[in-house]
Amino acid sequence: MDFRKTTALRASLVVFKASMLVWLMELSLPRVYSLLFDYHYTFLSISLALSGLGLGAGVYHVWSKHERRKPVSLVLSLLLLGTATVLLLVLISTQITLLINLYVIVGLSIVPFAACGAILAHAFKAHSGKASILYAVDLAGALVAIGLYVISAPLGALFLLLLCAFVLFTLIPILVRAHRPLLAWSQVVWIPILALLPLAAGTSYWQPRIALQPGQHKEMFHMQQHPGRNGEVVASEWSSFGRTDLLQSKSEPDRMVFFTDGSAGSSMFRFNGDYSDTSNTAIQMLRYFPAFSALALIPPTEKQNALIIGPGGGRDIHLVRLAGYEVVDAVEVNGDLLNLGRTFSWFNGGIFDGALPNIKVIEAEGRGFVKRAKQNYDLIYLSIPIIKSSRSPEAFALTENFLFTTEAFDDYFSHLSERGRLVIVTHDEAEVLKLVLTAKRSDYANNHLSQFYNHFYAAGAGMNPFVVFHNTALDSTLANVLHDVTMATGNFNPAGAWFPFIQAHDIPVLLSGNVPSEMPMLSEELRGLSDGTYGPDELVSASNLNLSPPRDDSPFFYNFSREIPAVIDLTIFISGLFIVLFILWRIRSNGVRRAHSSVWGSVFIGLGLAFMLVEVPLVQRFTLFLGRPIYGLTIVLGSLLAGGVIGSLFSSKIGGSLRSLLVGSLLTVALVGAAHIFAVPMLLEVFKGEVLTTRMALATLTLAPLGIAAAIPFPTALRYAGSLGMSGEVPLYWSLNGLAAVLGAATAVAVSLSAGFAIAMSLAVVLYILAAMMSLFLR
Repeated sequence: MDFRKTTALRASLVVFKASMLVWLMELSLPRVYSLLFDYHYTFLSISLALSGLGLGAGVYHVWSKHERRKPVSLVLSLLLLGTATVLLLVLISTQITLLINLYVIVGLSIVPFAACGAILAHAFKAHSGKASILYAVDLAGALVAIGLYVISAPLGALFLLLLCAFVLFTLIPILVRAHRPLLAWSQVVWIPILALLPLAAGTSYWQPRIALQPGQHKEMFHMQQHPGRNGEVVASEWSSFGRTDLLQSKSEPDRMVFFTDGSAGSSMFRFNGDYSDTSNTAIQMLRYFPAFSALALIPPTEKQNALIIGPGGGRDIHLVRLAGYEVVDAVEVNGDLLNLGRTFSWFNGGIFDGALPNIKVIEAEGRGFVKRAKQNYDLIYLSIPIIKSSRSPEAFALTENFLFTTEAFDDYFSHLSERGRLVIVTHDEAEVLKLVLTAKRSDYANNHLSQFYNHFYAAGAGMNPFVVFHNTALDSTLANVLHDVTMATGNFNPAGAWFPFIQAHDIPVLLSGNVPSEMPMLSEELRGLSDGTYGPDELVSASNLNLSPPRDDSPFFYNFSREIPAVIDLTIFISGLFIVLFILWRIRSNGVRRAHSSVWGSVFIGLGLAFMLVEVPLVQRFTLFLGRPIYGLTIVLGSLLAGGVIGSLFSSKIGGSLRSLLVGSLLTVALVGAAHIFAVPMLLEVFKGEVLTTRMALATLTLAPLGIAAAIPFPTALRYAGSLGMSGEVPLYWSLNGLAAVLGAATAVAVSLSAGFAIAMSLAVVLYILAAMMSLFLR
């Protein structure tokens, strides 16, 4: 079938469904990858899968250059193959565990994206003159996909993949010019299915389990396979947050464990609601948790109220109540965990549903809750709040990173009572050191904690060292008491601890073989900082680890590597390699005489790079402002896409010179992007304490203009190419733009890690300006 002989309405239907499919796949696959593999592979997987869009358009371009080859035959083949591979992905994830391999899964994932890339190139090539309208339809399909994802996420990622396979298959009758009745039924029959999704999302008739594999970061797998535990899944919930499982072991009847995407285990204890009941050994064992000694030493008069960020299964709530705090607020970002906890209130004593007096569990993102809190607390407590799950479309920034930035410490310190304390339990001494350096860099510490190293102490052993920050400086008497009591508990690692006013010396020890040696008492790094041997910047520069204090503009606390992660480097290399190969192939096939074709390609590459350099930072910035991860998806991307639909349709009505429209729109995007770098952050800071509806409205009002402006250049460039008789090049430009988007997403991560979101967006502004300048030479 030749799309040029079809109506634009049929082409629009194809574009709409293909775009919806792309976004459903893009949002659903990370849920599968996070379970099948370690969570940090998700970015690589989804980026390589998205590159299928560019590859599909590129293959279509090469195929269509041969007169004897029918382009529609390639598209149909890819659609059938894509449908089969999506079904195979579902089958492998649940049944054929031998094929669960990163490269196998990623390779299969590319195929349906390639099919969509080919069909989009096919449609835009045939109707390049209506590219603005088709692009608006494209963005509308993406907008609908986001809504479907949010509504049907409780059904699970595998259900969404089956829905993708179904949508792929319904594209076939359009391409084969089916008779009108068949065509009509094939396009209408799926609408009732979509309409029933909200109802189906409340059921659990079809929720197959994805097979977990042995892996370093899959604690759930080890609990299930350990011969002494044999953990069994007693309940599960899917959502846009991920999959939350609750497991119980026969050998531990008084404890269940929550897992998010197979990792980050969090214990829930059997509890009857009575903290004076010593028969509950599981609860009473918490008294031996390293941080309990720090809480127990606090005078009862300073234990009026406490805020716990990330209580998980409730262990920290019990810990704080056992320590004597009267009122406890607990803020948990994972709503699925809370739902399961309320379902098992018979087991946990109703800790999650308000059955216990003076304990309130709130579903919210912790940092946002603190920023908008109207009261101060005697204690703010965080215990290893890391969730090894991928929750953003770009799949690189975890919510808990925003909990440990210099601005976060400003929020915590400013919400402590006069003699309040901030207690943070960590994984190791390196995290303690980075926390101290981050707190030292905060504005609050510089303005109110003049003798900073007298305001905290650190201790602990094994995997649970902790640091306690005091709003009021410690004196020598209190420091000695804290030191002596902490040592007596046995939860003390001298080489990793810090107490002010304690005379440092070396402790004699015996190594293996009774070889005498000495262990330094107190952390050498913290001791050197406190006595002025070196400053924080000198320590950061000299360390082999990345100890640079993170800030909200680059909130990667758990990134201890000084190098860009290999997964990001690999993504940049692969996507960049394909772009270079395309350009070299283009030059070879057209010769130097068509050098201006390289200018066209450069413009489309710049558009793909620049847009992702804008989108990735915006999702993170507004997620913090709005307070919950799901809002970064629905509000940020929704506003950009809705604005894009308006902008693309508006540009289709503008007459005159397309080149002038292209140049003007690129400069407009650069101007609006600059506003998001310099003006919008100040606006968000002013309104950070407002109610959610106000913050949502402000986010929409600030993002929609950017979406409107950013949606104009790409379809305008396609229209301009078509007006110059270059419709045949449209698939190539689609391909370059798609591959550049993958490169842009990876580059945005790399730049954000090393320099921050503002620099990434500044680079995008520069690219838009360069693209405008290059557009002046298009002809």
